[in-house]
Amino acid sequence: MDASITPLTEVPVKIETNVPMPDDRKYPFPTMEVGDSLFAAGDAGRRLRKAAASYSRSMGAQRMGWKFKSRAEGNGVRIWRKS
Repeated sequence: MDASITPLTEVPVKIETNVPMPDDRKYPFPTMEVGDSLFAAGDAGRRLRKAAASYSRSMGAQRMGWKFKSRAEGNGVRIWRKS
């Protein structure tokens, strides 16, 4: 072992429980109800469309039967939750 690296067993480590994980979701797809929609303009709209497609292909969304519909709207994209 490299002498400049301190083994983890010699570093004080505290194990903690009940510390909530941060919510890293960029889009609120899991909280959407059927008929809810999101709108994003410009490049954010294209990213939103790709994110919705990716989310609907994820294992959780597939099991739940979630589907999204997207439409160009003005200078952006609107996404609806269909099912």
